[in-house]
Amino acid sequence: MSRLILFELEKIVKRKIVWVGLAVLLLLNVALYMTVGMPSMTVMSDDGGYIRGADAIAADKQIAAEYEGVVTDSVVDRLLSDHRVKQEKTEIYAYMDYAYDNLGRYFMDENGRYSGLPVTAVFGEDPQMREFHYGRGGEDLLTYLPLIFLVMGYVLIIALTPVFSDEYARRTDALILTSRLGKRQCALSKAAASLLFSAVLALAVIAVNYVLVAAFYGTEGWNMSIQLCGAGDYTAVPYVMTLGETLIWAVVFFLSAMIGLTGLILICSAFSSSSFVALIVVLVIYTVPLFLTQLAYEPLQYALSFMPIIMTTVVQVLAKPLLELGSLSVNFACLPVLTMLLLAASSFFLCVKAFRRTAEVRG
Repeated sequence: MSRLILFELEKIVKRKIVWVGLAVLLLLNVALYMTVGMPSMTVMSDDGGYIRGADAIAADKQIAAEYEGVVTDSVVDRLLSDHRVKQEKTEIYAYMDYAYDNLGRYFMDENGRYSGLPVTAVFGEDPQMREFHYGRGGEDLLTYLPLIFLVMGYVLIIALTPVFSDEYARRTDALILTSRLGKRQCALSKAAASLLFSAVLALAVIAVNYVLVAAFYGTEGWNMSIQLCGAGDYTAVPYVMTLGETLIWAVVFFLSAMIGLTGLILICSAFSSSSFVALIVVLVIYTVPLFLTQLAYEPLQYALSFMPIIMTTVVQVLAKPLLELGSLSVNFACLPVLTMLLLAASSFFLCVKAFRRTAEVRG
């Protein structure tokens, strides 16, 4: 069985279009890291100029350390007072440093004047939801990894759609079924190789980016409240969660979304006699939910949370309230994750059934 899996895996990676997709994904990752990560790191100095690179990280951490802890009105007043000189030397929305950009901007109006809003009006009453620490590295990951995994979904669709349907097109399916191992093992090996390809690719991207960020920024600030994160609308998360916990959930979402998408691709490929038809069906199922997120219909938004492309956004799933099961509170995010894993698991059974039936009918 292991030989069959390696054989099917080799068939996947030998296709030129797969290497083109992987090259695009690599270039995108490099470009996003260069424009969002450490190489683009800048911090405004007192004279209005900018410090860059590793020196900027050190300066950024030093500034942020002055405001660490629970954010209160007095902390915000001190932050805005300390940055007044910089504000006078630059444009209203110019990047200054992590502390100001993540906290100060919430309390400025469009003309750069203090809005007078209390901290509780912006971040809520719970002090655990406004704990500030230096989390720039983790925030960078939440900024660009969702886009990388969104694109990875398309790479997987292109790479894996022909796994079964190409056998039908080339009429090698009947030959496989007449072989000693054809009736079951060949279909299982195709599914296993596809899931292995997806899992290894996702894990590699996650590992490389997490190591790069941790090496330059460290992880000591990942106990910051996620509501203070500037990577997206994480103020919408309605329960206590830290940046570090969010990053763990992000890894779970990325992996389960790609594995679940792979299961969907395999099922469509196994039930379709044409790679083109399977490709179109999967592309529609994967892409359309992204255009429905703006519709203000709550049941639809809950349903969209079970779609792989929405799971890659992270925040749109975590923004759903906790599920209350008696005295127990369960994160809603568990349901989409379990759904993706069940979809991947069911693909083994469905692919074997579809592959045998289609091939026998054609044979």
